[in-house]
Amino acid sequence: MSVGELAPESGSVPELWGSAPVYLVLADLRFSPVQLMSKYIDEIQELMRQGGYPEYKKGDVTRLFFGERDGQEPELERTDRWVFTNSADTSQFILTTSSLVFQTTEYCGHESFFDQTIFGAGIIKGSVKPASMHRVGLRYLDAIWPTAEHRVSDYLNAGLVGIELSQPFESSFSQSEYRFDLDGIASTLVLRVFQADSTLRLPPDLGPLDLELATRFQYEHGQRHCVLDVDHFSESISNFDSHLIRDSLSKLHGKIRFAFLDSVTEFAQQQWKGGDK
Repeated sequence: MSVGELAPESGSVPELWGSAPVYLVLADLRFSPVQLMSKYIDEIQELMRQGGYPEYKKGDVTRLFFGERDGQEPELERTDRWVFTNSADTSQFILTTSSLVFQTTEYCGHESFFDQTIFGAGIIKGSVKPASMHRVGLRYLDAIWPTAEHRVSDYLNAGLVGIELSQPFESSFSQSEYRFDLDGIASTLVLRVFQADSTLRLPPDLGPLDLELATRFQYEHGQRHCVLDVDHFSESISNFDSHLIRDSLSKLHGKIRFAFLDSVTEFAQQQWKGGDK
């Protein structure tokens, strides 16, 4: 389970693994655009501050926008964003005119993570009242950092390891992606595998991280390692409702769990279950 939790057995409650590999978790909520979002920021900022996210900054993000017409040149689109961070620099909300992301490097289980996501969504619903929800996404990043006597292939299932050529053709970076459409819950699951000889980083689409990583992920020196990135999302138009959002997150989480367990070896699971927090 990319969240480092044991599967329930005989109705038992899941428990956190001792040395879970998850180093960043994100929930991504996208809703109908509110072009006057800045009008509500003072109220949102005060509610975030009272709720444990006192650090605030405004910035912008630039994205590449592809037009709908054939032959139309892509354009750069800039949008404002507002960031609300806790005092420990381990969790934050990122708000734009059409999205709210909650991300944390201090993951303590999916229920508490959902609680915080719903807290932020509730503020947006109460202050802004978006007309509808368009997308709910959940994403887990796991750092597979082999010990000195092991390799990435000891942790990843064989189908995800990739091509290993003989010396001197040793790859310094590799990336693979697998996409699955899940009809049962009308969603898409994307599994990405990054292997590199470097320090621990984020996937390219996430950019730099301004949160503090847990101590066990603050590696001083780079080495051959893997980042397992499980991204599961559902796109449909629905009411902006906290109960619906939580229900969607729960369904997405269940499939992420199976994707993670199918991606790593039994050896890896035993290492993470028995390690220290």
